[in-house]
Amino acid sequence: MIVNSLKHAARYESLHPRFAKAFAFLRQHDFSLMEPGRVELDGSDLFALVQSYNTMNATEKKWETHEKFIDIQYVASGTEIIGWAPEGSLEPAGDYNPDKDICFYQDGAPFTPIRLETGFFAILLPEDIHKPGCAAGMSEPIIKVVVKVRI
Repeated sequence: MIVNSLKHAARYESLHPRFAKAFAFLRQHDFSLMEPGRVELDGSDLFALVQSYNTMNATEKKWETHEKFIDIQYVASGTEIIGWAPEGSLEPAGDYNPDKDICFYQDGAPFTPIRLETGFFAILLPEDIHKPGCAAGMSEPIIKVVVKVRI
């Protein structure tokens, strides 16, 4: 996992052929003016999910991983905690769903809380078990963009 400010994103653009386009999209838009939904950037190989929601208590959120896509989770407005746990530290809560590219996990092991404030992103790889959308204290409204980058 990588966490940084969008102003430093250029440092990571060479890590994947689609990262430059993904970060350019994040830099070029005011997401407070966009409706939530899917935005195609390069067909099914690169797309963004613009989201607007209230963060929740971590006990109400689920652990997840993805096999086909890397997540770039960018907070456009607000603050949230993403829980992070290393691969192998949590038991699956069911089978991997290839249609939705998701596997959920049971709670259990200690985790690392990653604080994302406005303008910060996290790059989450398939081995990064994560729990997004957790409140950093009290619940608050957030605008977040998850760019899905096919591996």
